[in-house]
Amino acid sequence: MNQYKYSKNQQRPQDFSRKGKIRSLDALEEALFNEEYERCAQLIKSAKAFGAEVLEIQKILNAYATNIVKKERIKGYNSARF
Repeated sequence: MNQYKYSKNQQRPQDFSRKGKIRSLDALEEALFNEEYERCAQLIKSAKAFGAEVLEIQKILNAYATNIVKKERIKGYNSARF
């Protein structure tokens, strides 16, 4: 039996960790988008502390890296044409 009693308006501890994980992952994605790379290591640690799995973090990093490669290819293609 759960020793803690929660009313309908109170949030359980796992709700806080889930929200913390989501916020940390969102902040990581935003930091990458804004090219604030010095924040990324701390945000990754924070996301892991809130229960983010390695695959969730890798998915964000891979999406960012893929986007950079696409931009560089398009940039190179446009400069080569003109």
